[in-house]
Amino acid sequence: MGDRSTLQRQAETFFREKRFDQALGAYRELHNETGESKHLYNIAICLYHVSRIGDASAILEKLWSKRILAPDSGLFLGFCYRHLSQFGRGRAHFRAMVEETSGDVRARCRLMEVLMTDESGETSAAERGYEELLLDMDVAGRTRAEVLRRLGTLKENKKEHLAALNLYRESLSLDSDGEASLAAKFRMAVCLMEMSTPAEAVDLLRDVETSAAGSFLGESASKLRQAVESGVRRTERHIRSYE
Repeated sequence: MGDRSTLQRQAETFFREKRFDQALGAYRELHNETGESKHLYNIAICLYHVSRIGDASAILEKLWSKRILAPDSGLFLGFCYRHLSQFGRGRAHFRAMVEETSGDVRARCRLMEVLMTDESGETSAAERGYEELLLDMDVAGRTRAEVLRRLGTLKENKKEHLAALNLYRESLSLDSDGEASLAAKFRMAVCLMEMSTPAEAVDLLRDVETSAAGSFLGESASKLRQAVESGVRRTERHIRSYE
């Protein structure tokens, strides 16, 4: 028992530290010893994280078919379908999950169904889907913030910059932490530039640049900020020349 407890702690540590190959080996050993479904589920999650999505989905399909470790096994199975670009299969899967779940899980399943509609190129249907989700009281917190960001992107792509800006801004009122919120601020800055309000855009870009230093998003914000500031300075020089 002591050795098994040690192995369990090792597996959890490897997973927490994102050393998924080592976590996979530890969870396999645990499953071989115990046959417990929770370890099989963890094996599937590790496989997902090392990009062996097909192997992960095969395990999750078996677990979900018997509703073992539901709804988590069902949610991750749907994520696998999305990763494999099996959008039709994924949408059908999440649509079925909506019928047997409630609360936050049901809201997440509804979002995933619409998201895969969006990613399959059916943007008009996706836009309607996101708007319907915003009328659902179960869609709250970070899930609602993601809906707002996704809908904002569709509005921005249609050049509806004010509508997109307001959606991004509302998303930040619900979820102001993490990379998704920084991405929303970046998109807000782009909308502000399109609306000819560069000063506010620079403030947002500087915030993203600082908060995401060293990342692709941070570098993008830095380059865009410099370009905007250069344009602002050129405009100021042009105005001064007529004073």
